Amino acid sequence: PLVGGSAGGDGSRKSDLVIKAVFKRRYPKKLAQQGLGRLPRAEVERQFFGLLGHLDTLLGGRQWLAGGALSIADLAVVAQLSEFVRTSDLAPRVLALPSVKAWMQRCDEAAPAY
Repeated sequence: PLVGGSAGGDGSRKSDLVIKAVFKRRYPKKLAQQGLGRLPRAEVERQFFGLLGHLDTLLGGRQWLAGGALSIADLAVVAQLSEFVRTSDLAPRVLALPSVKAWMQRCDEAAPAY
């Protein structure tokens, strides 16, 4: 693994520390440049759930994001959204969107290893 424990001894331990230092220094700056680092959490959540509301509406009239079958579009979005649901305290709000929840279940059934 890039970050965390590894079986390589002191050399890999040092590289883990370097990688952590780079991530700690670099990514807050990148987020600030993109604008997200400047927004309060409540505003980020408002925007995120606004977009999810549009996704829920879109999926209310179709089974898949693009076309009549599971596609790379579905896999790209559901992989990110599934990780968010798995790790976020906001998961219940995501799963409260009925069309999004049903679509995530369809994706899981069609491609359980995504």
